[in-house]
Amino acid sequence: MYKLKLIKARSYNGKVTATQANPFVEVESKPDAEYLAGLGIFKIIESPAEGSGEQTLNIDKMKKDKLVAFASENGIDISDCSDNKQRVAKIKAALAESPAEGSGESDGEADFGEG
Repeated sequence: MYKLKLIKARSYNGKVTATQANPFVEVESKPDAEYLAGLGIFKIIESPAEGSGEQTLNIDKMKKDKLVAFASENGIDISDCSDNKQRVAKIKAALAESPAEGSGESDGEADFGEG
């Protein structure tokens, strides 16, 4: 499973549906993830390791600076956390709240808020 985040538009409705309020989406295939990232409005934030079902992102083993950077890049507020255990728990909770794949509509329109 590939997890992506909407980074440069107010919303996107195509292979997946994402909004500023719900910027995280998941897709099953690498080609879909690469297509969406190639649009320039999504960033791949988690992907399966080559040749295995495990995720390349291991939040549990990150040090404080990496956790802070990851949270910042993904719009997750961890300023009230005093240790890495709390930071990891808050990041995991925020990622778990992300929506699954979109409605299946395929118009591929991004809303940049222009008019």
